[in-house]
Amino acid sequence: MSELSKFSPQTRVAIYNRVSTEKKVQMEALDVQVAYTRKLVEDNHLTIVDQYIEPETGTEAEHRLEYQRMIRDIKADRIDLVVVKCSDRLCRDQAEWHNFVKLHLQKKFQLYFYLDDHIYDHERDDIKYSVQAIVDAEQSKITSKKIRDIHSNRQIYATGSKALHICRPLYGWDRNVEFIDENTKRVWWTVNEKEATELRYALSLVEQGIGFYRLANIMYDRGVRSKGTTGYHKMPSVRIAANTWKKMLTSPMLHGDCILHKEVSNFYTKERVKLPQEDWIYKENVIPPIVSREYHEKIVQIIDARRFQMGCCKGLAGTYKWSNRLVCANCKKPYYRMHYKLNSEKVITWKCSEQFQRTRSACDNMVIAEKELEKQLAAALKEKYAYLFHISSGLINDTIHTIEKALCNSDNGKKLKALETQRELLLRNKDVLFHKLMNGVISDEDFGIYKDRLEKELRELEEKIEGQKDGEKSLADQYRRLQQIRDTIENKNYNEQAILEILYGCVEVIEIHNNGDMDVTMSRELMRSKFELYSIVESDYSLFHFSFTYKKETIYDRNRKAYNEKVLELIRSEKYITIPQMAERLGNTYSYTWHSIQQLKEQGRIVYIKEKFEHSECYWEVVE
Repeated sequence: MSELSKFSPQTRVAIYNRVSTEKKVQMEALDVQVAYTRKLVEDNHLTIVDQYIEPETGTEAEHRLEYQRMIRDIKADRIDLVVVKCSDRLCRDQAEWHNFVKLHLQKKFQLYFYLDDHIYDHERDDIKYSVQAIVDAEQSKITSKKIRDIHSNRQIYATGSKALHICRPLYGWDRNVEFIDENTKRVWWTVNEKEATELRYALSLVEQGIGFYRLANIMYDRGVRSKGTTGYHKMPSVRIAANTWKKMLTSPMLHGDCILHKEVSNFYTKERVKLPQEDWIYKENVIPPIVSREYHEKIVQIIDARRFQMGCCKGLAGTYKWSNRLVCANCKKPYYRMHYKLNSEKVITWKCSEQFQRTRSACDNMVIAEKELEKQLAAALKEKYAYLFHISSGLINDTIHTIEKALCNSDNGKKLKALETQRELLLRNKDVLFHKLMNGVISDEDFGIYKDRLEKELRELEEKIEGQKDGEKSLADQYRRLQQIRDTIENKNYNEQAILEILYGCVEVIEIHNNGDMDVTMSRELMRSKFELYSIVESDYSLFHFSFTYKKETIYDRNRKAYNEKVLELIRSEKYITIPQMAERLGNTYSYTWHSIQQLKEQGRIVYIKEKFEHSECYWEVVE
């Protein structure tokens, strides 16, 4: 009899399921784990509050979103019992384990490991599981190091096809696997003649001088598609993009060689780090060639020569809205405009010209989607220049009132009159000085000294007089122009999109950084000519400069959004539907569907209504 039978049916249970790696076999094991634990709890007639499924691997707790969500629910006193496979699925770090145990003691919830059918008792099990957490953390590091060493040794010492460790499909070849026994398998590659023929035809097009964008269209019309992928993130066969054709046709694998050790994985950050070219490992004859080495080297030379002949076409400067206004922060080169079709919709993107001409090895800055850029730039402009979108005649009237008050209270006229009187006095003194010279009262030398002094005082006085006149003129001019602006506002309705388009036109340059930061500089002259207020008020540097962060949406984000919408449609049509039923109807896994449900919950788009403890009485509700 299971230890779970000791708990009453009212016990609120949280089930935590986590995958150890992202391999396909582990993802399938996760589905089994999810179904098994749910059945185990239901068979013991306990109340399931939530099931926290971690479909992505990760050692650190802060990177496990479902784990963090479960912790929040525990702190909110929603959970009486946590069910998990074993301690290493919960924590693989001593500090994280102690934090979890501390929460366990504070909130007094129970912890059950179903692999050992064991309920955690702190007094009895503290030392055992603390030591186990240390061992798990070290074992994880050791395992990771062993895997890295195995890959490194294979890359350095292995020859032939043994040097390759590629699981994804390769266009032009077929991957063959033979299982010798349970622990040993033989993998080898053979040329797929149909695909190889298409690759040879593509190489002949390059030899004729055809560019990759035209080449991609020609090959698509011939019916050539990518091979697609299998596994947890399945990808169908789709059109092969121009950049992909460039990579395929310049890859040394076409003549049987390959380049290894171009990047490594950081154990702690889980990021892929690119290595310098001197650390790359070159292997020869690792895969059956599709063309000869001499012919392929000739094609690569043609492509390289063509790259350096390309330059920014001056005739196209300013042809498009953002031409010569998007600049790479890495290499200071302009961005080029590109477009492709996605589901019959034209998608416009911008790419660093250095990267466009010489591939990512020259510049690896990000590619920008024009539609998304304008959407995010519009939000930044509305925040920066909010008053342009909410300007009213009341604001102008307040400003005019201030200027009128300044004009009425101004003592400029008195000051100007006093300065002009002083100037007349100096001019009379100059005439007196000349008469004294002519009558022989003063010497020529003294005359020169007094004359220079008087002329200097006169110049300074003239400058003061001009300054007073300009100040009075400027204030009067501001008053007149504000009156004009008020009349314009009262006789004209401003459209938000029209203001945005004007602001787009005032953008002088957007500097794009790798991390998505966008530094925007607005043209002072254009802003002052398009918006009257800027020609009146004094403006500093910060008024024409601002930054925002561009958030790039990946294909996985788009697929997830589309899938979430399908989930919402199912819930709208049938509110009592369960997650397994959703997954079955949509043809996807339980864990992927569960993750969509969690996203929709966090976004506040759906809620789960629990009127009674019986599962059949609970239902979903879409928040419109």
